[in-house]
Amino acid sequence: MLIDALNLLYAEKTQTGYKAEIELETADNLEFSGSIEIDSDWNYDLGFLATFVNTDEDKIFVHSVLSSEDFKNDVRNFIPS
Repeated sequence: MLIDALNLLYAEKTQTGYKAEIELETADNLEFSGSIEIDSDWNYDLGFLATFVNTDEDKIFVHSVLSSEDFKNDVRNFIPS
């Protein structure tokens, strides 16, 4: 399955970092959404979404998005001060 988009739907601060609701979109127009946990060092756990991130290409794409400064800023800016 080729994941070609990752969208942030929601984010909240937790005691250990962040919890974010994301949506994965595939080239086949399938969409999967779920929560991920992100710790204070920006290590993340995809939870059940890892089932859909099953090729090297998908893993590289998802990691590049989740570790990007744009995504980090989106998560931080989503949370009200």
